[in-house]
Amino acid sequence: MQRIFLQLVRRILQIAAILLAFVAVGLYALGESVPSIGSLLFDVIFVGITGGTAAGLMFLSRKLGQRIYDMEAATLFKEIVEGQREIFSVFLRPFYVTNKLFELSLRNFEISWPTSYLKSPNSWLEIELVKAMRGTSPVIGLGRPGEALGVGRILTDEQNWRVTVTELIDCATYIFCIPSGHPGTLWEIDHLVEHSLLAKTVFIMPPLPQTMVGPPWRRKKEKVGLEEDWANLIVEMEKRGLSFPKYEKEGMLFSIKSANSVDIQTFELSSPRSIRMGVEALLMLGPSRFASLRAKHPLLTSIVNYSWRVIFWTRPPWLS
Repeated sequence: MQRIFLQLVRRILQIAAILLAFVAVGLYALGESVPSIGSLLFDVIFVGITGGTAAGLMFLSRKLGQRIYDMEAATLFKEIVEGQREIFSVFLRPFYVTNKLFELSLRNFEISWPTSYLKSPNSWLEIELVKAMRGTSPVIGLGRPGEALGVGRILTDEQNWRVTVTELIDCATYIFCIPSGHPGTLWEIDHLVEHSLLAKTVFIMPPLPQTMVGPPWRRKKEKVGLEEDWANLIVEMEKRGLSFPKYEKEGMLFSIKSANSVDIQTFELSSPRSIRMGVEALLMLGPSRFASLRAKHPLLTSIVNYSWRVIFWTRPPWLS
């Protein structure tokens, strides 16, 4: 019941933000067309405040959406423990990359619609992964709920996290892992190898984050440490008889078929469809449920896509 209420509030915030975005653009056009009111003060007071409020409401809706994802993750974990859920994915990653894997998305700077200005200028790996797997299986991970936008988190303590991870990855349909040379992630990889779980595992080499993105007063050069960590990872994997590809700043998806056999797929971080196609190729999956529906009923899906665009002024998420 609480989740339904939060979803309703989130939708109201999104609609209000969209309406305010149109109002802001309308006020700007009015100020430009009527010289008597086209002043800097008018732009700041009316256009700036209206647009800023719209952006703030959209940010709140994203945070609320993540809270819903975390609630769904808790429900999902309960179903997994009780044996009621069979299809799900697990997301494994070193904690130091939390909230640091993103890139500037040029797709988010389209100016054809006022709602384009409400989008985040960055594409975040976790968010795009959730979108990519939306039609195949829900993704769950460990961590502190609300710590990042993307994969829903399950809270666990230092003493029991290995037990929780073991329960999840042993039963998971698919496993997504950002490998690392850190002890915790190495233990997870060792478990995948020892229990013959590599066949359902997709390793993610994240693209090098663009750390200079953002307002001038917030920009700073932050060294994430991906390249150094990856070099240490390769050394550790060689000790285990596994061959991991060298780090490339564009990133990649890959799977380990045998000690010296690696299948690689490139992807675009800003395109969930690109991620999904890479995963399908590595795990030899069939197309997503919506893709299958689109093939069987092209006219129906075209109507659904067009209706979504008319109502929400955005590209349907399943076509991203």
